[in-house]
Amino acid sequence: MENMMQGNKIRRVAATRMNERSSRSHTIFRIILESKDANQKDGPVHISYLNLMDLAGSERVSLTKAAGERLKEGANINKSLSVLGNVIRQLSEGKEFISYRDSKLTRLLSQALGDVYGSVVKPLVDSFMEGFNATIFAYGQTSSGKTHTILGNKTDPGLFQLVSNQLFQHVADQVDKRYLIRCSYIEIYNEKINDLLDKSNQGLTMRRYQRKCAAMEAVVDNVDKVMENMMQGNKIRRVAATRMNERSSRSHTIFRIILESKDANQKDGPVHISYLNLMDLAGSERVSLTKAAGERLKEGANINKSLSVLGNVIRQLSEGKEFISYRDSKLTRLLSQALGDVYGSVVKPLVDSFMEGFNATIFAYGQTSSGKTHTILGNKTDPGLFQLVSNQLFQHVADQVDKRYLIRCSYIEIYNEKINDLLDKSNQGLTIREDIKGNVLLDAREAVVDNVDKVMENMMQGNKIRRVAATRMNERSSRSHTIFRIILESKDANQKDGPVHISYLNLMDLAGSERVSLTKAAGERLKEGANINKSLSVLGNVIRQLSEGKEFISYRDSKLTRLLSQALDDVYGSVVKPLVDSFMEGFNATIFAYGQTSSGKTHTILGNKTDPGLFQLVSNQLFQHVADQVDKRYLIRCSYIEIYNEKINDLLDKSNQGLTIREDIKGNVLLDAREAVVDNVDKVMENMMQGNKIRRVAATRMNERSSRSHTIFRIILESKDANQKMDLYI
Repeated sequence: MENMMQGNKIRRVAATRMNERSSRSHTIFRIILESKDANQKDGPVHISYLNLMDLAGSERVSLTKAAGERLKEGANINKSLSVLGNVIRQLSEGKEFISYRDSKLTRLLSQALGDVYGSVVKPLVDSFMEGFNATIFAYGQTSSGKTHTILGNKTDPGLFQLVSNQLFQHVADQVDKRYLIRCSYIEIYNEKINDLLDKSNQGLTMRRYQRKCAAMEAVVDNVDKVMENMMQGNKIRRVAATRMNERSSRSHTIFRIILESKDANQKDGPVHISYLNLMDLAGSERVSLTKAAGERLKEGANINKSLSVLGNVIRQLSEGKEFISYRDSKLTRLLSQALGDVYGSVVKPLVDSFMEGFNATIFAYGQTSSGKTHTILGNKTDPGLFQLVSNQLFQHVADQVDKRYLIRCSYIEIYNEKINDLLDKSNQGLTIREDIKGNVLLDAREAVVDNVDKVMENMMQGNKIRRVAATRMNERSSRSHTIFRIILESKDANQKDGPVHISYLNLMDLAGSERVSLTKAAGERLKEGANINKSLSVLGNVIRQLSEGKEFISYRDSKLTRLLSQALDDVYGSVVKPLVDSFMEGFNATIFAYGQTSSGKTHTILGNKTDPGLFQLVSNQLFQHVADQVDKRYLIRCSYIEIYNEKINDLLDKSNQGLTIREDIKGNVLLDAREAVVDNVDKVMENMMQGNKIRRVAATRMNERSSRSHTIFRIILESKDANQKMDLYI
């Protein structure tokens, strides 16, 4: 702080029409952190930079009426801010050339703004080390520096070095796990796959089902061995001189790291395998620039073709296309698993949320014969969602020593709008009911499961009686939608009569949409197809209505959507919880209910005894967090005000009405509303109910108890180290 204050004494400020103390310069306060191992006298030193910047504000001469020195200053400020905006836009658009040199501001920030490793690569490597596939590639036209980005040199380490450092640092930090790490290195040259770690292993063949090739895999146990294999492979990689580059890469390379991990204490425990692909793509070429001919022309054509296919595949994935053209080149075939790792990016976070107590739904959707059922069920060599979700669930249960679980599953099909129990042949034509809370109930059999094998047994048992039939599009076409529901009950292991938390996960295999013009369906098949299409149409409408924030959601238009109504509408888990998490980490957050009169906003916020609102849910989450943090102490206060006819009234103090808004010297908005200290959920609810007694409500034609004011219930969270004593902290 001394250095900051000393510097501020001589920073350029001046009076303008807009500001008495207007900053006439940009400032950068840089913190440089060097770290090294305390036990290594001559060990490596790691250096990182943190820039705290106060940018001078952009100015309009029409408003500031600046002249002379102020005008010159404003022009330079505006110019540098414009360059900064251009640089950020260029970075966000992935431009190859970034105009850092157009101003001194952006030149100074070039390393920080362009820290691709920290912002892009490191999170991918973190994910890889957690068991998920990842792919990192350098892409651009010939001679743009891709190979240098991947390989680096002694003074400027590339991705090989940086990724290896991160990987083996992680391995060294994990004392309760054991690892086996291997690597392979191949090139794709003129659509031929060659092994760069074994000269004799050329022209490799793709394995049909495993989407990989028989390349040599070298065991590596430190960074140096990774680098040795990389340098060995680079000696035989195809490079050649072109008009654009003296050493132009004539092939794509894929350096694959295979990570196997298992529990150090389990001799025969499960092994988790993940793949990381580090790719150096040969650059796209224009014949008009390279003037290539003969062998160089052929190489360039194959490079451009495979890059075009890669671009198509990435576009198809980003647009959610059902068919992905992986097979159009060997490059995309080899990358198909990594590019399409739906489980890690989509499913795993939903299952994590489910295990934290929130409802979740995962469904496979697409036209008939597009592979939905295989995605859900899988097979022995290619596990489907049933297997993967079950593995994740029971791994979580095994890791939680302070909780006890009861896990059940049910399995039903919806066939021609009739609900049948797939775990009980005698239990057909089930009726949907609702309890007094509006929860949807179904008397389907629920089987207790305590391991992965039992989940799979119930799934296979149900599949034996699921309705399938041959059509012109598919020999075994699903004629019904199925919902495999997992019900998770959890409670504290140390509380015999403590609360039980229940959440639901729906794994759905939707029958495919059908066109009669293609299926030529008639009779029973035609009737089935019509019911399938109708229910899928209703599901699409419901999802659209939810995404658009509609007040009325047409759940009742099909049995499929009625059964899913609770899971599809879990606003708290998907929207509110992350905001409360952010609040507890020290960031401000605002949650509000908005809509026309009588749309249920107040009920959403306040709830009731049987249907808790946001007050109750947020308070539960907050005090659970406080209870879990043993190394921190907290002081929690709340205030409750209403804005009625543009007048601010204190709902926790009847005598404190007509409050005035003030600002401190920092520009913070202040209000002298009463702040009540709360140390548990009940006290929060007491203050909420006390305030609601005097909030302005009145009868209208639309609502008997229409809110006539806006209310803001503010929770103030103060946190500090548990070793620092202070009264009132909990």
